[in-house]
Amino acid sequence: MKLRATLERHLKESGITASALAAKAGVPKATLLGWLAGKAPRDLNQLRSVARFIGTSIDALVFDDDQANLPASFSGFYRDEEGWHTGLVELRFRHLDAKTKKNR
Repeated sequence: MKLRATLERHLKESGITASALAAKAGVPKATLLGWLAGKAPRDLNQLRSVARFIGTSIDALVFDDDQANLPASFSGFYRDEEGWHTGLVELRFRHLDAKTKKNR
């Protein structure tokens, strides 16, 4: 399990503290500090909250299985106090025809 290493990397690259990450992701500080100390997570909802805040999947956060979805760097991207993600983001959109929409 690579949760500890992934969290440590995020904290280092983003420049935020564990307390700030816990508060912004909506998980108890003690829980996040426990993960950083090597304790196994017990609540998937808390993992999901942290993964969403960081911008990755639970698999990538915990097992480091999804390297393609991990950002190269977390710096310059954070969630503000209202829950909006702030930073430079590139989005791509494509039009789906009616037939494609029905198959989704």
